[in-house]
Amino acid sequence: YTLYLTPCAEGFNLNTEPSKKADVTLSGSLWSFIKLAREGAKSDVFYTGRIQMRGDAELGQAFQKVMMQMDIDWEEITSKMFGDFASRQINNAIAEVRGWFSGRKQQFDQNAGEVLQEEWQTVPSNVEAEQFAGEIENLRSDVERLEARIAKLRKQLDAKAS
Repeated sequence: YTLYLTPCAEGFNLNTEPSKKADVTLSGSLWSFIKLAREGAKSDVFYTGRIQMRGDAELGQAFQKVMMQMDIDWEEITSKMFGDFASRQINNAIAEVRGWFSGRKQQFDQNAGEVLQEEWQTVPSNVEAEQFAGEIENLRSDVERLEARIAKLRKQLDAKAS
């Protein structure tokens, strides 16, 4: 299914037919565009190639920035296409699926962290990381004091040599 987004004075018009030849085209799955709409500037869909841009690159980049800042009311858009009842059902289903995946992602992140820390011991615990950062800070202070001491000794040697 193809949708055409055309800039206008009020923002954008969404059409199923093009009004003229496009200067820039964006192509990708509906899910990629939904991800872009939901995540905005945090979305990686352009960088991962899930949404591809063709045409005037400068205009496309400007359009990309605008799209990443848009707050799209997907329920309103889908209600025009499928009717209010179907739209509500679609958006509720998307919200449920998103919630399920979000829960699975959090569980996966937690489990992966535990495996990396406890079983494979490739990632330090928070306590170990904080202790290491403190040791680095101490080392940095020691190096600064040593540099100051060396500079002082050089001055003394230069004074004796002259």
